[in-house]
Amino acid sequence: MNILFVSMVPFESNTSATIQNKGIVKGLAELGHVIDTMTLELTNDAVSYDETMNDLSNIVRNSYYIELNPQYAKFMAKKPTNKSEQNGNLDSSNQRLSPYNGVKRKII
Repeated sequence: MNILFVSMVPFESNTSATIQNKGIVKGLAELGHVIDTMTLELTNDAVSYDETMNDLSNIVRNSYYIELNPQYAKFMAKKPTNKSEQNGNLDSSNQRLSPYNGVKRKII
């Protein structure tokens, strides 16, 4: 049987949901089913990004990725690691521009 496995969690994401989904896909493949996957696209700067998690290339026939909304991608991105990254997107009054709705917020 041809199966399209759809998940909000990409296989490159290091989460418990990924581990569960991998088990389901591997089990279906062992039963002789042909598997295609469709997941959200994961960017390299996502908090849970781990390329080593996606070890299904020899099992999955085709992988399809749904493009992320830019706001969702920003929400899932890693936090800044240094002071220069933290001070990005400042205006002349030392206020940070919110990536979500353009609202200014004061840096403390």
